Amino acid sequence: MAEFAFVVHPVDARSDMARQYPWARLLPTAVLEAVMKAHRKPIFLCDMTGIRSPDGKETRGYLVGIPMTPRQMLREPPEATYEVLIECAQFARSLGAGIIGLGGFCSVVGDAGKTVAEHSPIPTTTGHSYTVWAAVEGLRLAAAQAGIGTDDGAIGVVGATGAIGRACALAFAGQARELLLVGKDKARLEVVADEVRSMGECRVKIADATAALRETRLVVSATNDPRPVIAATDLCRGAIVCDVAMPPDLGPGFSRRRPDVTVVPGGVISVPGAPAWKFNFRLPPGHVFACMAETIILALEGRLESFTLGKRIGLESVREMGEMAQRNGFAVVTPTPTPESSRASIPPKV
Repeated sequence: MAEFAFVVHPVDARSDMARQYPWARLLPTAVLEAVMKAHRKPIFLCDMTGIRSPDGKETRGYLVGIPMTPRQMLREPPEATYEVLIECAQFARSLGAGIIGLGGFCSVVGDAGKTVAEHSPIPTTTGHSYTVWAAVEGLRLAAAQAGIGTDDGAIGVVGATGAIGRACALAFAGQARELLLVGKDKARLEVVADEVRSMGECRVKIADATAALRETRLVVSATNDPRPVIAATDLCRGAIVCDVAMPPDLGPGFSRRRPDVTVVPGGVISVPGAPAWKFNFRLPPGHVFACMAETIILALEGRLESFTLGKRIGLESVREMGEMAQRNGFAVVTPTPTPESSRASIPPKV
């Protein structure tokens, strides 16, 4: 039985650290971050057991934490994060893991896992292939529940110049008639737009402001921004948004301000078997995010290889990971569309 490890990190120093250490709520964020920096070592969080595919394959894993927030990773040179992640890989091997996955912001820092993989004693993956597959499939399923096809109107992709956003845009090129690519750099957006156009007859428009999303009903958001980027006023009535960014691109309280918007959170995946772990992912029991699911799937398949690395994700690896996931009993979970979403009309085309 192949075993795996997965690396997680706090998004917010105070609230996330307090999930494991209640005393963290008593300290200012600046003090907490100073403490985290002074004790920057891998932390064993829990075992992950009970994972079993329908055909009887089993795996177990180890959840490893690093005391670094996205804000800290952005403030420091990538080498500082690489050093901790390589140490995580060494620690994971000592636990018995044959592959390690990089979660959250760990997977996008610097060269998106390449340097870590070069120095890791075990194969490394970012989980981005399955994240892309889950984002596209999650949006499709949520739209279908609302009676909408992905070819009914324009689809917006926020963060389209990033690794996940670009791959989502390319994946939608074969499904959607129109795409709206949103990002900060119009020159880079045009490069992605040309890639999409070369794949078929999909019409493409670019924008450098998220307010342009009012013209779309379906949205995938996958930026690398540590802060929310989509405002409540940026979306049309009844929009369906798959937010795969970590931290999320929709800020806290978004659903309260926009109850008409259906939010598909970050590629949430149900794990087969009787999965158990003593860590609060803020998900239903037995569920993980797609990036972690990719690591688990590779362990179940016995494919101890660096599957997804770097900032250019190939569609072939996305399809292959989707097939492996289905074969092993993993499934994308989508919310029920809100009544307002189901009644909303399709917005004008781009």
